[in-house]
Amino acid sequence: MIKTCFISCRNLSNNNLVGSIPNVLSQLTSLTVLDLSRNQLNGSIPFGLLVRVQDGSLDLRYGNNSDICTNGNSCQLPTKQRSKLAIYIAIPAVLIVIIVAVVLFCFIRRKCQGSINNSVRPRNEMMTSYASGDDLYGDGSLRLESRQFTYEELKMITNNFERVLGRGGFGYVYDGFLEDGTQVAVK
Repeated sequence: MIKTCFISCRNLSNNNLVGSIPNVLSQLTSLTVLDLSRNQLNGSIPFGLLVRVQDGSLDLRYGNNSDICTNGNSCQLPTKQRSKLAIYIAIPAVLIVIIVAVVLFCFIRRKCQGSINNSVRPRNEMMTSYASGDDLYGDGSLRLESRQFTYEELKMITNNFERVLGRGGFGYVYDGFLEDGTQVAVK
């Protein structure tokens, strides 16, 4: 023997319910009052419940559920609003992509220019720079010369890479002395 349960009034208000209203509620024919107010429900009210509300057999309360639609068509945004929404999403997305591309371009360009400016000069080419300071040459300037050394010269300068000063991100740094006795760090 199957027992039937009759529910005539159901108060589900203020229960933090989320999602859409289940269709199965329209099959509870003995239900006369259904209070779904003050929840977070969304979507359309099932057609079966709408029919019962219209014929007066159900008192449906759904206030303070801002995303509930009273008929199936009102849940759809009009075509104009959908196209505006697409524009509102597309324009910022395109702007973000452009900004990221410009930043990357500037970063890569700066990196490339830096590598050109920091390139090693050929062995015979000397670079002389002047800085105010100690008067080493009698004209109030300090002359610094830069040149490229061979591997054999580096072995001689560092005494066969004998004394390690430290280690950095690009390898070891060695202590060395030039022919004139100037102490140098060799990387």
